[in-house]
Amino acid sequence: MTKVQDVSLEELIDIKHGFAFKSNFFQSEPSDYILLTPGNFNVNKTLYFGRNTKYYLGDIPSGYVLDNGDLLVVMTDLTKEMNILGNAVILHSKKKVLHNQRIGKITIKDHQVISKEYLMYILNSDTVRKNIKATASGTTVRHTSPKKILELVIPLPPLLEQCRIAEVLGVWDESIDLLEKLIGKTRSRKQGLMQQLLTGKKRFKEFESSEYSMVKLSEVAKIRRGASPRPIQDPKWFAEKGRGWVRIRDVTASNTYLIETTQYLSNLAVEKSVKVDPGDLIMSICATIGVPRIVGIPACIHDGFVVFREFEKYIDKFFLYHYINLISAKISDSGQPGTQKNINTTIVGNNEVPKFSLPEQEKIAAILSTADEEISTLEKQLAAYK
Repeated sequence: MTKVQDVSLEELIDIKHGFAFKSNFFQSEPSDYILLTPGNFNVNKTLYFGRNTKYYLGDIPSGYVLDNGDLLVVMTDLTKEMNILGNAVILHSKKKVLHNQRIGKITIKDHQVISKEYLMYILNSDTVRKNIKATASGTTVRHTSPKKILELVIPLPPLLEQCRIAEVLGVWDESIDLLEKLIGKTRSRKQGLMQQLLTGKKRFKEFESSEYSMVKLSEVAKIRRGASPRPIQDPKWFAEKGRGWVRIRDVTASNTYLIETTQYLSNLAVEKSVKVDPGDLIMSICATIGVPRIVGIPACIHDGFVVFREFEKYIDKFFLYHYINLISAKISDSGQPGTQKNINTTIVGNNEVPKFSLPEQEKIAAILSTADEEISTLEKQLAAYK
Protein backbone atom coordinates (compact mmCIF):
# COMPACT_ATOMS: atom_id res chain seq x y z
CA MET A 1 0.00 0.00 0.00
CA THR A 2 1.26 3.46 -0.87
CA LYS A 3 2.24 5.40 2.21
CA VAL A 4 0.99 8.98 2.40
CA GLN A 5 2.55 11.23 5.03
CA ASP A 6 1.22 14.46 6.48
CA VAL A 7 4.01 17.00 6.18
CA SER A 8 4.28 20.68 7.11
CA LEU A 9 5.01 22.93 4.13
CA GLU A 10 7.78 24.50 6.20
CA GLU A 11 9.74 21.25 5.80
CA LEU A 12 9.32 21.30 2.02
CA ILE A 13 9.51 24.87 0.70
CA ASP A 14 10.58 28.46 1.24
CA ILE A 15 8.51 31.47 0.16
CA LYS A 16 10.18 34.73 -0.86
CA HIS A 17 8.38 38.09 -0.80
CA GLY A 18 8.43 40.29 -3.89
CA PHE A 19 9.99 43.76 -4.13
CA ALA A 20 8.12 47.05 -3.58
CA PHE A 21 8.71 48.63 -6.98
CA LYS A 22 8.27 52.42 -7.18
CA SER A 23 4.82 53.37 -8.46
CA ASN A 24 6.06 56.43 -10.36
CA PHE A 25 7.68 54.04 -12.85
CA PHE A 26 4.47 52.09 -13.50
CA GLN A 27 2.82 52.42 -16.91
CA SER A 28 0.06 50.78 -18.94
CA GLU A 29 1.94 50.98 -22.26
CA PRO A 30 3.76 47.70 -23.00
CA SER A 31 7.51 47.71 -22.30
CA ASP A 32 10.20 45.09 -21.70
CA TYR A 33 9.12 44.19 -18.17
CA ILE A 34 5.70 43.11 -16.88
CA LEU A 35 5.06 44.03 -13.24
CA LEU A 36 3.20 41.06 -11.79
CA THR A 37 0.26 42.03 -9.56
CA PRO A 38 -2.64 40.15 -7.93
CA GLY A 39 -4.75 41.50 -10.80
CA ASN A 40 -2.92 39.15 -13.16
CA PHE A 41 -4.23 36.11 -11.26
CA ASN A 42 -7.46 34.61 -12.61
CA VAL A 43 -10.05 32.91 -10.42
CA ASN A 44 -9.49 29.79 -12.55
CA LYS A 45 -5.92 29.60 -11.19
CA THR A 46 -4.13 30.87 -14.27
CA LEU A 47 -2.27 34.07 -15.12
CA TYR A 48 -3.78 36.71 -17.37
CA PHE A 49 -1.72 39.40 -19.12
CA GLY A 50 -4.46 41.51 -20.70
CA ARG A 51 -5.25 45.19 -21.05
CA ASN A 52 -4.96 45.88 -17.28
CA THR A 53 -1.39 44.62 -17.12
CA LYS A 54 1.16 46.99 -15.59
CA TYR A 55 4.68 47.53 -16.94
CA TYR A 56 7.79 48.93 -15.24
CA LEU A 57 10.37 51.40 -16.55
CA GLY A 58 12.58 51.96 -13.48
CA ASP A 59 15.74 50.29 -12.21
CA ILE A 60 15.34 46.63 -11.33
CA PRO A 61 17.12 45.19 -8.27
CA SER A 62 19.00 41.91 -8.58
CA GLY A 63 17.01 38.76 -7.90
CA TYR A 64 13.55 40.08 -8.74
CA VAL A 65 13.18 38.99 -12.37
CA LEU A 66 11.15 35.80 -12.45
CA ASP A 67 11.90 32.76 -14.60
CA ASN A 68 9.44 30.67 -16.59
CA GLY A 69 8.65 27.65 -14.45
CA ASP A 70 8.68 29.60 -11.17
CA LEU A 71 5.87 28.60 -8.80
CA LEU A 72 4.06 31.68 -7.50
CA VAL A 73 1.34 32.32 -4.92
CA VAL A 74 -0.79 35.46 -4.57
CA MET A 75 -0.90 36.79 -1.00
CA THR A 76 -3.30 39.77 -1.30
CA ASP A 77 -6.90 39.87 -2.49
CA LEU A 78 -9.11 42.94 -2.90
CA THR A 79 -12.36 40.93 -2.92
CA LYS A 80 -14.42 40.06 0.15
CA GLU A 81 -14.87 36.51 -1.17
CA MET A 82 -11.07 36.08 -1.50
CA ASN A 83 -11.48 34.52 -4.92
CA ILE A 84 -7.76 34.55 -5.70
CA LEU A 85 -6.09 34.58 -2.27
CA GLY A 86 -3.64 31.68 -2.14
CA ASN A 87 -3.92 30.86 -5.84
CA ALA A 88 -0.77 29.10 -7.04
CA VAL A 89 0.43 29.18 -10.66
CA ILE A 90 3.50 28.18 -12.62
CA LEU A 91 4.79 31.11 -14.68
CA HIS A 92 4.81 30.89 -18.48
CA SER A 93 5.37 34.22 -20.22
CA LYS A 94 6.97 35.42 -23.47
CA LYS A 95 7.97 38.66 -21.73
CA LYS A 96 10.16 39.17 -18.67
CA VAL A 97 8.11 39.34 -15.48
CA LEU A 98 9.07 41.17 -12.27
CA HIS A 99 8.59 39.69 -8.81
CA ASN A 100 6.40 42.35 -7.22
CA GLN A 101 5.31 42.70 -3.59
CA ARG A 102 2.19 40.76 -2.52
CA ILE A 103 3.34 37.82 -4.69
CA GLY A 104 5.22 34.91 -3.12
CA LYS A 105 7.86 32.95 -5.02
CA ILE A 106 8.02 29.33 -3.86
CA THR A 107 11.32 27.47 -3.78
CA ILE A 108 11.29 23.71 -3.25
CA LYS A 109 13.99 22.50 -0.87
CA ASP A 110 14.34 19.01 -2.38
CA HIS A 111 12.83 18.07 -5.75
CA GLN A 112 13.29 14.39 -4.88
CA VAL A 113 10.75 14.82 -2.11
CA ILE A 114 7.99 16.87 -3.74
CA SER A 115 6.97 17.59 -7.32
CA LYS A 116 6.40 21.25 -8.24
CA GLU A 117 3.28 20.39 -10.24
CA TYR A 118 1.85 18.29 -7.41
CA LEU A 119 2.55 21.13 -4.97
CA MET A 120 0.69 23.59 -7.22
CA TYR A 121 -2.40 21.37 -7.29
CA ILE A 122 -2.27 20.82 -3.52
CA LEU A 123 -2.02 24.58 -2.88
CA ASN A 124 -5.04 25.12 -5.16
CA SER A 125 -7.09 22.38 -3.49
CA ASP A 126 -10.26 23.33 -1.63
CA THR A 127 -8.83 22.21 1.71
CA VAL A 128 -5.70 24.35 1.51
CA ARG A 129 -7.55 27.35 0.06
CA LYS A 130 -10.11 27.20 2.90
CA ASN A 131 -7.29 27.17 5.47
CA ILE A 132 -5.60 30.15 3.80
CA LYS A 133 -8.88 32.11 3.74
CA ALA A 134 -9.65 31.18 7.36
CA THR A 135 -6.34 32.66 8.57
CA ALA A 136 -6.42 35.76 6.32
CA SER A 137 -6.01 39.17 7.93
CA GLY A 138 -7.54 42.52 6.96
CA THR A 139 -11.12 43.62 6.31
CA THR A 140 -11.49 45.30 2.90
CA VAL A 141 -8.15 43.99 1.58
CA ARG A 142 -7.37 40.43 2.66
CA HIS A 143 -3.84 39.17 3.19
CA THR A 144 -1.98 35.97 3.88
CA SER A 145 1.76 35.59 4.51
CA PRO A 146 4.60 33.12 3.93
CA LYS A 147 4.49 32.21 7.64
CA LYS A 148 0.78 31.29 7.52
CA ILE A 149 1.20 29.26 4.34
CA LEU A 150 4.27 27.42 5.67
CA GLU A 151 2.32 26.36 8.77
CA LEU A 152 -0.10 24.34 6.62
CA VAL A 153 0.13 20.54 6.58
CA ILE A 154 -0.38 18.66 3.29
CA PRO A 155 -0.65 15.00 2.27
CA LEU A 156 2.60 13.80 0.69
CA PRO A 157 2.59 10.49 -1.22
CA PRO A 158 5.79 9.09 -2.78
CA LEU A 159 7.27 11.18 -5.60
CA LEU A 160 6.23 8.81 -8.40
CA GLU A 161 2.61 8.91 -7.25
CA GLN A 162 2.77 12.71 -6.99
CA CYS A 163 3.86 12.88 -10.62
CA ARG A 164 1.04 10.58 -11.71
CA ILE A 165 -1.53 12.68 -9.81
CA ALA A 166 -0.18 15.89 -11.33
CA GLU A 167 -0.23 14.37 -14.82
CA VAL A 168 -3.89 13.32 -14.52
CA LEU A 169 -4.89 16.73 -13.11
CA GLY A 170 -2.93 18.42 -15.90
CA VAL A 171 -4.92 16.57 -18.56
CA TRP A 172 -8.09 17.51 -16.66
CA ASP A 173 -7.07 21.19 -16.67
CA GLU A 174 -6.32 21.05 -20.40
CA SER A 175 -9.81 19.66 -21.01
CA ILE A 176 -11.34 22.47 -18.95
CA ASP A 177 -9.30 25.07 -20.83
CA LEU A 178 -10.34 23.59 -24.18
CA LEU A 179 -14.03 23.60 -23.19
CA GLU A 180 -13.84 27.22 -21.95
CA LYS A 181 -12.28 28.31 -25.24
CA LEU A 182 -14.87 26.35 -27.22
CA ILE A 183 -17.70 27.97 -25.23
CA GLY A 184 -16.20 31.40 -25.89
CA LYS A 185 -15.94 30.74 -29.63
CA THR A 186 -19.49 29.36 -29.78
CA ARG A 187 -20.81 32.43 -27.96
CA SER A 188 -18.96 34.72 -30.37
CA ARG A 189 -20.32 32.79 -33.36
CA LYS A 190 -23.85 33.05 -31.98
CA GLN A 191 -23.44 36.79 -31.38
CA GLY A 192 -22.31 37.22 -34.97
CA LEU A 193 -25.34 35.28 -36.21
CA MET A 194 -27.64 37.44 -34.10
CA GLN A 195 -26.15 40.64 -35.50
CA GLN A 196 -26.58 39.40 -39.06
CA LEU A 197 -29.88 37.50 -38.99
CA LEU A 198 -31.96 39.50 -36.50
CA THR A 199 -31.24 42.84 -38.17
CA GLY A 200 -31.83 41.79 -41.77
CA LYS A 201 -28.18 42.31 -42.76
CA LYS A 202 -28.15 38.72 -43.95
CA ARG A 203 -31.25 37.02 -45.37
CA PHE A 204 -31.92 33.46 -46.43
CA LYS A 205 -32.23 33.08 -50.20
CA GLU A 206 -35.86 32.04 -50.08
CA PHE A 207 -36.76 35.24 -48.20
CA GLU A 208 -34.50 37.78 -49.94
CA SER A 209 -37.27 39.14 -52.14
CA SER A 210 -39.75 39.61 -49.29
CA GLU A 211 -39.93 42.97 -47.56
CA TYR A 212 -40.00 43.51 -43.82
CA SER A 213 -40.73 46.47 -41.56
CA MET A 214 -39.73 47.72 -38.13
CA VAL A 215 -42.64 47.88 -35.71
CA LYS A 216 -42.97 48.98 -32.10
CA LEU A 217 -43.44 46.17 -29.59
CA SER A 218 -46.58 47.93 -28.37
CA GLU A 219 -48.06 47.54 -31.89
CA VAL A 220 -47.71 43.77 -31.95
CA ALA A 221 -47.91 42.71 -28.29
CA LYS A 222 -49.81 43.40 -25.12
CA ILE A 223 -47.26 44.25 -22.43
CA ARG A 224 -48.31 43.79 -18.82
CA ARG A 225 -46.28 44.71 -15.79
CA GLY A 226 -46.18 42.42 -12.77
CA ALA A 227 -47.49 43.24 -9.30
CA SER A 228 -46.63 42.42 -5.69
CA PRO A 229 -48.66 41.79 -2.57
CA ARG A 230 -47.82 44.37 0.12
CA PRO A 231 -46.02 44.44 2.45
CA ILE A 232 -43.91 41.82 0.70
CA GLN A 233 -42.14 40.83 3.94
CA ASP A 234 -45.39 39.46 5.43
CA PRO A 235 -45.04 35.65 5.71
CA LYS A 236 -48.73 35.14 4.83
CA TRP A 237 -47.84 35.78 1.17
CA PHE A 238 -45.56 32.74 0.93
CA ALA A 239 -46.00 28.96 0.84
CA GLU A 240 -43.92 25.78 0.62
CA LYS A 241 -45.25 25.00 -2.85
CA GLY A 242 -47.55 26.43 -5.48
CA ARG A 243 -46.92 29.16 -8.04
CA GLY A 244 -43.30 30.24 -8.16
CA TRP A 245 -42.42 33.82 -7.17
CA VAL A 246 -40.07 35.01 -9.92
CA ARG A 247 -37.15 37.11 -8.75
CA ILE A 248 -34.17 38.39 -10.68
CA ARG A 249 -31.85 35.85 -9.03
CA ASP A 250 -34.03 33.07 -10.46
CA VAL A 251 -33.81 34.62 -13.92
CA THR A 252 -30.04 35.14 -13.91
CA ALA A 253 -29.51 31.59 -12.60
CA SER A 254 -31.43 30.13 -15.57
CA ASN A 255 -30.89 30.01 -19.31
CA THR A 256 -33.62 30.22 -21.96
CA TYR A 257 -36.28 28.61 -19.77
CA LEU A 258 -37.17 29.57 -16.21
CA ILE A 259 -37.89 26.19 -14.64
CA GLU A 260 -37.53 26.88 -10.91
CA THR A 261 -37.83 29.61 -8.30
CA THR A 262 -36.53 29.81 -4.74
CA GLN A 263 -39.86 31.03 -3.33
CA TYR A 264 -43.55 30.20 -3.81
CA LEU A 265 -46.65 32.33 -3.25
CA SER A 266 -49.69 31.49 -1.16
CA ASN A 267 -53.11 31.44 -2.89
CA LEU A 268 -53.89 34.79 -1.26
CA ALA A 269 -50.72 36.36 -2.71
CA VAL A 270 -51.35 34.93 -6.19
CA GLU A 271 -54.52 36.99 -6.43
CA LYS A 272 -52.53 40.17 -5.80
CA SER A 273 -49.78 39.41 -8.33
CA VAL A 274 -49.68 38.69 -12.08
CA LYS A 275 -49.84 35.06 -13.14
CA VAL A 276 -47.55 33.68 -15.84
CA ASP A 277 -47.78 30.16 -17.21
CA PRO A 278 -45.52 27.77 -19.13
CA GLY A 279 -44.77 29.27 -22.53
CA ASP A 280 -45.14 32.91 -21.48
CA LEU A 281 -42.29 35.28 -22.40
CA ILE A 282 -41.20 37.62 -19.60
CA MET A 283 -38.48 40.29 -19.29
CA SER A 284 -36.84 42.03 -16.33
CA ILE A 285 -37.37 45.81 -16.12
CA CYS A 286 -35.75 46.74 -12.80
CA ALA A 287 -32.09 46.76 -11.64
CA THR A 288 -30.89 44.05 -14.07
CA ILE A 289 -32.89 45.22 -17.10
CA GLY A 290 -33.62 43.53 -20.41
CA VAL A 291 -33.19 39.85 -19.49
CA PRO A 292 -35.82 37.69 -21.28
CA ARG A 293 -36.91 34.21 -20.21
CA ILE A 294 -39.54 31.75 -21.36
CA VAL A 295 -41.51 30.55 -18.35
CA GLY A 296 -41.46 26.80 -17.79
CA ILE A 297 -43.56 26.55 -14.61
CA PRO A 298 -46.74 28.14 -13.22
CA ALA A 299 -45.50 31.33 -11.57
CA CYS A 300 -46.18 34.99 -10.73
CA ILE A 301 -44.18 38.11 -11.53
CA HIS A 302 -43.75 41.28 -9.47
CA ASP A 303 -43.41 44.80 -10.85
CA GLY A 304 -39.77 44.22 -11.77
CA PHE A 305 -40.95 42.18 -14.79
CA VAL A 306 -43.28 42.41 -17.77
CA VAL A 307 -45.01 39.65 -19.67
CA PHE A 308 -45.62 39.79 -23.45
CA ARG A 309 -48.92 38.42 -24.71
CA GLU A 310 -51.02 38.13 -27.89
CA PHE A 311 -48.10 38.69 -30.23
CA GLU A 312 -47.55 35.29 -31.83
CA LYS A 313 -49.63 35.93 -34.93
CA TYR A 314 -47.10 38.68 -35.75
CA ILE A 315 -43.84 37.69 -34.02
CA ASP A 316 -42.47 34.22 -33.30
CA LYS A 317 -41.89 33.78 -29.56
CA PHE A 318 -38.32 32.47 -29.89
CA PHE A 319 -37.46 35.13 -32.45
CA LEU A 320 -38.61 37.80 -29.98
CA TYR A 321 -36.65 36.11 -27.18
CA HIS A 322 -33.44 36.24 -29.22
CA TYR A 323 -34.11 39.77 -30.44
CA ILE A 324 -34.56 41.05 -26.86
CA ASN A 325 -31.23 39.42 -26.00
CA LEU A 326 -29.66 41.30 -28.92
CA ILE A 327 -30.96 44.70 -27.81
CA SER A 328 -30.83 44.11 -24.03
CA ALA A 329 -28.05 46.68 -23.55
CA LYS A 330 -30.08 49.29 -25.45
CA ILE A 331 -33.15 48.49 -23.35
CA SER A 332 -31.11 48.76 -20.15
CA ASP A 333 -29.65 52.13 -21.20
CA SER A 334 -33.18 53.52 -21.46
CA GLY A 335 -33.71 52.93 -17.74
CA GLN A 336 -34.92 55.72 -15.51
CA PRO A 337 -32.49 56.69 -12.72
CA GLY A 338 -33.51 56.16 -9.11
CA THR A 339 -32.65 53.99 -6.14
CA GLN A 340 -32.81 51.14 -8.64
CA LYS A 341 -32.69 51.69 -12.37
CA ASN A 342 -36.00 50.71 -13.99
CA ILE A 343 -38.16 51.06 -17.08
CA ASN A 344 -41.93 51.07 -17.59
CA THR A 345 -44.21 49.40 -20.12
CA THR A 346 -44.23 52.51 -22.34
CA ILE A 347 -40.45 52.43 -22.68
CA VAL A 348 -40.57 48.68 -23.35
CA GLY A 349 -43.29 49.14 -25.97
CA ASN A 350 -41.37 51.87 -27.81
CA ASN A 351 -38.59 49.46 -28.71
CA GLU A 352 -38.79 48.38 -32.34
CA VAL A 353 -38.57 44.82 -33.61
CA PRO A 354 -38.14 43.68 -37.25
CA LYS A 355 -41.32 42.13 -38.59
CA PHE A 356 -40.16 39.49 -41.05
CA SER A 357 -42.58 36.86 -42.31
CA LEU A 358 -43.28 34.22 -39.65
CA PRO A 359 -41.50 31.44 -41.63
CA GLU A 360 -38.35 33.59 -41.80
CA GLN A 361 -38.57 34.42 -38.10
CA GLU A 362 -38.99 30.74 -37.26
CA LYS A 363 -35.93 29.76 -39.30
CA ILE A 364 -33.79 32.46 -37.68
CA ALA A 365 -34.99 31.44 -34.21
CA ALA A 366 -34.28 27.76 -34.90
CA ILE A 367 -30.66 28.50 -35.86
CA LEU A 368 -30.06 30.67 -32.79
CA SER A 369 -31.77 28.18 -30.49
CA THR A 370 -29.51 25.43 -31.85
CA ALA A 371 -26.50 27.59 -30.96
CA ASP A 372 -27.92 28.03 -27.44
CA GLU A 373 -28.30 24.26 -27.11
CA GLU A 374 -24.66 23.78 -28.16
CA ILE A 375 -23.53 26.31 -25.54
CA SER A 376 -25.70 24.68 -22.86
CA THR A 377 -24.28 21.23 -23.65
CA LEU A 378 -20.71 22.54 -23.44
CA GLU A 379 -21.45 24.34 -20.16
CA LYS A 380 -22.82 21.13 -18.65
CA GLN A 381 -19.66 19.30 -19.72
CA LEU A 382 -17.55 22.05 -18.18
CA ALA A 383 -19.51 21.94 -14.91
CA ALA A 384 -18.95 18.16 -14.78
CA TYR A 385 -15.19 18.65 -15.16
CA LYS A 386 -15.12 21.29 -12.43
